[in-house]
This record gives sequence, structure tokens and C-alpha cells, in this order.
Amino acid sequence: MQPMTNQTIAQYLIDYMNGDLLLATLVAWAESTLIDTPLADAVAHDVLAYIGAADVEGFPLGWSDCHDLLAKLGTPIRVAIVEP
Repeated sequence: MQPMTNQTIAQYLIDYMNGDLLLATLVAWAESTLIDTPLADAVAHDVLAYIGAADVEGFPLGWSDCHDLLAKLGTPIRVAIVEP
């Protein structure tokens, strides 16, 4: 089995931020990935552990959290306005 890459984790976070994934779906994915999939590095582990706890009071997953997690994964983001 291939290790989970930081790029794939970043894409899941981006999908969540864009409203394409529910928080519960993201949390369940992070938890199962931590258990069942080899990880690329310690950063991947730390980010997935944080995401996996995002459904627990005291571990919110807000904009600044996502921004910081993406930066740790090597995927800094910028906001752009998209025309409807």
C-alpha cells in the first residue's frame, strides 16, 4: 500500500473548505487513514490527528486552522473570488 501523501491530505482539506466535504466525512476519513494507511511523514500524522479530533469540543477546524494545516503540508493557500 502506498503511503498517504501530504498532497492528498491537503486536497481533502481544500475540498472541505470549498464545501465539497462535510466535517463528519472529513473526520471519518482522517481517523480511518490514521489507522489503515501508512503515512508519508510525521507532518501527515500530526495533521490527520488534528483533523480526526475536529468533531470534539475544543478542537475546532476553522479557517485559520485549515490555513495553518495546509501550510504545514506544504500547500499554502490564497483566497480568490470566483464569479458565480
